Amino acid sequence: MLPPVTVPASWAGLLAGFRSCFTAPSFATFCALVGGLVQATGRRTVCAMLAGAGLSRRWSHDRAHFFFARARWDVTEVGLILARLVVARLVPAGAAITVAVDDSLFKRWGPKVFGRAWQHDGAAKSPRKLGSGVCFVVAGIIVALPFRIIPLCLPVLACLYRPAPKPAPGRGSSAGSSAPAAPTDPAGARRLTLLATRVQRARTKLQHAQDRKTARAIRLAANGGWLPGSVPDLDTPIAQAEQALTDATTAHQQALAEITEHGQTRRTRTPKPKTKTKTEVAGSYPTKTELAIAMVTQLAAAFPDRTIHVVADAAYHSRALRHLPDNVTWTFRLAKTAVLHQRPPAHTGQPGRPKLTGPRLGTPTDIAATATWQPTTIHRHGEDHPATITVIDCRWHNSLGTVNVRLTLIRNTDTTTGYDLALLSTDPTATGTDLTNRYATRWTIETCFRDTREHLGAGQPHNRTQTAVHRTIPLQLFTYSLITIWYTTTGHHPDDLTRRRWLHPWYQTKTTIAFADMITKLRHTLTETITEYPTTHPDQPTPNKTNGGCPTCKAATA
Repeated sequence: MLPPVTVPASWAGLLAGFRSCFTAPSFATFCALVGGLVQATGRRTVCAMLAGAGLSRRWSHDRAHFFFARARWDVTEVGLILARLVVARLVPAGAAITVAVDDSLFKRWGPKVFGRAWQHDGAAKSPRKLGSGVCFVVAGIIVALPFRIIPLCLPVLACLYRPAPKPAPGRGSSAGSSAPAAPTDPAGARRLTLLATRVQRARTKLQHAQDRKTARAIRLAANGGWLPGSVPDLDTPIAQAEQALTDATTAHQQALAEITEHGQTRRTRTPKPKTKTKTEVAGSYPTKTELAIAMVTQLAAAFPDRTIHVVADAAYHSRALRHLPDNVTWTFRLAKTAVLHQRPPAHTGQPGRPKLTGPRLGTPTDIAATATWQPTTIHRHGEDHPATITVIDCRWHNSLGTVNVRLTLIRNTDTTTGYDLALLSTDPTATGTDLTNRYATRWTIETCFRDTREHLGAGQPHNRTQTAVHRTIPLQLFTYSLITIWYTTTGHHPDDLTRRRWLHPWYQTKTTIAFADMITKLRHTLTETITEYPTTHPDQPTPNKTNGGCPTCKAATA
């Protein structure tokens, strides 16, 4: 029987909510790897998670790899349980849920890594903004914590994004093209080159034979049927020329036959794959917006009595937004080239199709030139900033069709012309200030990506198989949410900030708890519980004799 893993009661109670997602052995591995991920230092590979849990000599490393690559569990089911946990413990009862959606590229190299591709990387330092790795679209719930000034985004769902492959050169030609397919190996290319050379030589010999036959016949006719210095013979020279012509023709036909046979053999061995249409490729490779809508739809089904407000950047809009669930609103940054129209007038009852749009409003720049601006205060990054806004109800027919949207233009106080930010939302009841403050919380998902990379090593495990790639990075993102829930409900103590200032005197201006403080507190709690000390030193701490644990954890374990 596998040895049990000892964890604090507060942490074990939090992980117990996921018991229904795993089998008994897999749940034990899940608890051990999540705890090991919290305590691991250096590169957070799968084996490092096992070593961080103190089980590197008790469990085989294959058990940890089996958990990600072949064990029976669903990462989406784990994410939905995590979402219910976040809403139940950190979101006020009956309040709307704000969800941030964004994607991040996790650097990976190697042709055998599933989903790896060269794609856009917003964090890249190069001007081209390209990177090699796997890209995940993440949906996180934004929560306001009592001990923090700025909210946090807790990831609850993540999907792997795979860019659609580009068609190979020459695949776009018409079906009736008769150009031969290029060989796929160097040996075949050399073989075809030699055969083509033989054909060219056979054609040259054939032409020379025809020229000699014609020239000899002309000379015989001009000299009365005989050549100077020879006995006149009309049959022998012509017969020789005809024989040479026959030999050249035979060689030419044999060379052509060899080329044909070689091409048929290659086509038999490697049949040309059927080229997929653009519709088939798009269906097998969903876009980032489609993945985001799918995750938000799952959250809407999990919380049917809650309103879900989604905030996203300018890349997350498409025609798929026309069919959102009834309890979901979508707010995103509008492109400066978008052309908007007024809402159509009411139907008059006359025959004919009702109008889909009203008069043309133009681009956001055109609207800002004639808009009436109102002063307001925007809460961003924990501070209040004065600004001016204007709100217009309209339609974006080219993208969202007949969906009624609300345009909000924001201008800083020092801006006199144009606008600084344009937001478009499907929420028809929210004010311009509410939409702006809601969108300002979107940046918390960017800090979430930074913290998971720095403190949890997101993207560092060397998984390559499809199932393992789909599971490992989402589990690291979910651990970020679990640590935040544990610290908010159990681990927080009012003296944590004071103690951090005392240990680091150069942080006198520190006014809020960061994620680094949360994970440090949990590491101390886990270490005091599961660390085994030698029995030759009884004065050292033991699992039942803690050394300076937090009062909250002591009360929970008592």
